[in-house]
Amino acid sequence: LIRVMMQQSNCFRVVDRAAGLRGTIQEQELKDAGILKADTVPKKGEGIGAHMTLTPSLSFSENNAGGGIAAILSAIPALRDWAGVASGVKIKEAQVVLLLTDNQTTEQLAAATGSARATDLGVGGLVIGKAVGGAAGWGITNEGKVVAAAFLDAHNKLVQQARALKRR
Repeated sequence: LIRVMMQQSNCFRVVDRAAGLRGTIQEQELKDAGILKADTVPKKGEGIGAHMTLTPSLSFSENNAGGGIAAILSAIPALRDWAGVASGVKIKEAQVVLLLTDNQTTEQLAAATGSARATDLGVGGLVIGKAVGGAAGWGITNEGKVVAAAFLDAHNKLVQQARALKRR
């Protein structure tokens, strides 16, 4: 999810050191074994080095941050009738951190926090609030949507910082 955001911001060049790298190594091995034509994969030494490393961290995720609303309403005489309705309300929250580190100097270049909240009224899955998702299954659950929205918030802040770094 974060790699998708970073790539689509057009602010970062993203290198893949996971599945993409394994696939590249496998293609090179097939080329070296004579199975592939020589011009179908990059030559050795033509890979792009990563100048920076992005470290994502989920600081806080709460599935029911609003669990005490019904108790509070039942304690207020004028609002006591609403306590039953409020017991179905769930507030989902997430807070995240993105750190950007220079790979040559190990200096932390930028840091951004993000947060998001969604309120589930407990009415047939209706969700009201700030929640996004959809990439790689993050849009399936309300909790995932809130975490994705928090990372999007942090990403947008980090992009502003990264653009300011380029101007220096």
